[in-house]
Amino acid sequence: MNGSQEKRDRLSPLVIVVLYALSGVMWILFSDSIVLWFVKDADLLTRVQTFKGWFYVLVTAVLLYVLIRGMANRLERSRLARQEEERSARRLMAQLPLGLALCRMDGSLVEVNPAYGAIIGRTVDETLGLSYWDITPKKYADQEARQLESLHASGRYGPYEKEYIHKAGHLVPVRLQGLLVERGGEQFIWSSAEDISERKRMDEALRLSEEKFAAAFRSSPDAIALTDASTGQFIEVNDSFLSLSGYTREEISGRTTVELGMWVEPLERDRFLGLLRQQGKVLAMEADFYRKGGSVANCLISGESVELQKQHYFLSVLLDITDRKHAEEALRESEERFRGLFEQAAVGFAQVGLDGKWLAVNQRLCDIVGYPRGELLGLTFQDITHPDDLDADLDNVRQLLAGSIATYSMEKRYVRKDGSLVWIELTVSLLRESSGDPKYFISVIQDIETRKFMEEELRRLNQELEVRVAERTREFEMRGEDLRRSQLALVNIVEDLNDKTRELGLANERLQELDRLKSMFIASMSHELRTPLNSIIGFSGVMLQGMGGEITDDQREHLGRIFRAGKHLLSLITDVIDIAKIESGKITPHAEEFELKGLLDEAVGQVRRQAEEKGLEIVMRLPEGRVTLRTDRKRLLQCLLNYLSNAVKFSEQGTVTVVAKGQTETGTTDRETVAGSVEISVSDTGIGIKEEDLPRLFGSFVRLETPLMTAVPGTGLGLYLTKKLAVEVLGGEVGVESEEGRGSRFWLRVPMDLGQEG
Repeated sequence: MNGSQEKRDRLSPLVIVVLYALSGVMWILFSDSIVLWFVKDADLLTRVQTFKGWFYVLVTAVLLYVLIRGMANRLERSRLARQEEERSARRLMAQLPLGLALCRMDGSLVEVNPAYGAIIGRTVDETLGLSYWDITPKKYADQEARQLESLHASGRYGPYEKEYIHKAGHLVPVRLQGLLVERGGEQFIWSSAEDISERKRMDEALRLSEEKFAAAFRSSPDAIALTDASTGQFIEVNDSFLSLSGYTREEISGRTTVELGMWVEPLERDRFLGLLRQQGKVLAMEADFYRKGGSVANCLISGESVELQKQHYFLSVLLDITDRKHAEEALRESEERFRGLFEQAAVGFAQVGLDGKWLAVNQRLCDIVGYPRGELLGLTFQDITHPDDLDADLDNVRQLLAGSIATYSMEKRYVRKDGSLVWIELTVSLLRESSGDPKYFISVIQDIETRKFMEEELRRLNQELEVRVAERTREFEMRGEDLRRSQLALVNIVEDLNDKTRELGLANERLQELDRLKSMFIASMSHELRTPLNSIIGFSGVMLQGMGGEITDDQREHLGRIFRAGKHLLSLITDVIDIAKIESGKITPHAEEFELKGLLDEAVGQVRRQAEEKGLEIVMRLPEGRVTLRTDRKRLLQCLLNYLSNAVKFSEQGTVTVVAKGQTETGTTDRETVAGSVEISVSDTGIGIKEEDLPRLFGSFVRLETPLMTAVPGTGLGLYLTKKLAVEVLGGEVGVESEEGRGSRFWLRVPMDLGQEG
């Protein structure tokens, strides 16, 4: 009820009295005059006077009734409003989650809400039967005394924290505040109590979390640093960061990465800090990090912007990946070497999926089957296998998958892209996952078309030889019988001499044939040896790359020896084949146009690493301008590699010098060089050659007695093959100049245009 309504309620009795008195005075003063004004008769006047009294009583009674009724209604409305306000206040108090309590100055509880009772585990009725001191532990007596002093002095107390005694016996942390109120002349304390158990648990959890973070921060194997976001100064670093940077905690404290020069690239630092300010987080970026003393570590750096006690900081984590970088570089170099081996192998290499699809192939395999690499990778091995050979191949594959065999080899035919057939020797093994499940096949494919042709040719020649021997034997038998019958006839002597002459001719032809068969036999047997050697080299190379699974250091050393021995033996066999081909006239030069500089760069590139390992320097001196040759590039490169490898092998220190003299577009660069030809020489500072040994140097299987003979492997065929190739294939000449103990100079001179050889 508002103030004006209450004011009207207080004035209602006074209004009634005033109105009643006013109406009575007005009636006494004016009623008779009014009546006399209208009534003149005495009898009528007497009766009117009587009615006038009754009329006054009636009017005043009605007026009093109306006034008293209105006052009663207002009082009832006021009473109902006060009851509603009290009910609303009680409902609000009951529904508030905050505990409320009214207690006397002696601590007895007069009124509490359910939330207050719930804090101590009691109902409202149970709580009202207690005193404030019944639920307060005695240890808070001094604190409570100070709060009462504050209450008496200022009319308020708190807020402050303490504990209540729960009905179950444990203590409940609460936050209290209150004020002094007065009711009916008596002072009471009106208090609010907040259960802060959850907040306390959260504070404790936060404290434990901070302790765990601090422990993790200190003991983390990763380098962690906390820096001020605005100044960049180090706030805290862990021991791993100190170990990585090489600084002490005192040297780092209060300084910045810029002052210490820790970032190799300032642009990387600015990018890292820019991302932190813009995004609040950097997941990972690689950067170089300067340690104390100037050494550099490759690091993977991540960071996050954090807020601690309303201050902004950058939390950075550095992971030293220097060893991983070195390992990645070593792996990359290993993969490059494997790719080089894979691509430059003299045999076809392939990775084949379990469904038969080619996954990876080298150029040699593409050359064998006549398909471009991209087109071949879209096919399966079944697509190019001759139908008559497919069942046997698939049967071997099934045995390989079943684990019945570890590898298999077979001869079969491929159908080239142009439809022609090529005989190949196939060696296949299966690579498995660590779980034992099949992964893919590794195939080694050797073109044996030449060997097949030679086998067939040899078979045909053997048959012809057997027929001719049988015929000649019968001839001899018949002639012997004739001689016995006509030995006394002089004419038969002349005929015998003629027969002998023919026999000598036939014997000479037979010797020539046998020499040709010898060369064919050597070439055939060399192919027979080279095929398994290529498999040995290929599979040992694959195992060295770890494609067949992890291997120990001892196994790696043994496999390395196998790989190197196989390469050496393969080189020997290749030289034997080339010599046999030259002697049998099977090598036909393949002329192509190329630049001299590119050829020399390739040759030097193949021996540069071997030279650097021995500390040798390789120097090239080339003619000015562009020098273009048209000759057999492969055979010329083979000759140069023989010269260069010998120079590196027989030189322990100094320089290997490659000099080219030839005809350029503007004219001849050296007067000693024959017009239209190029001379290439390889000089070294090695052990040199005795003068008496020089004439034997280009012979077959010649190895000179030198101090390095036992340390340097060789067969004595390299220079012999070089001379054969340079003279009989390239149409040139070779030579050597040497002084014992001072080095050697090997040279070859070939026509610049093989078509103009004359």
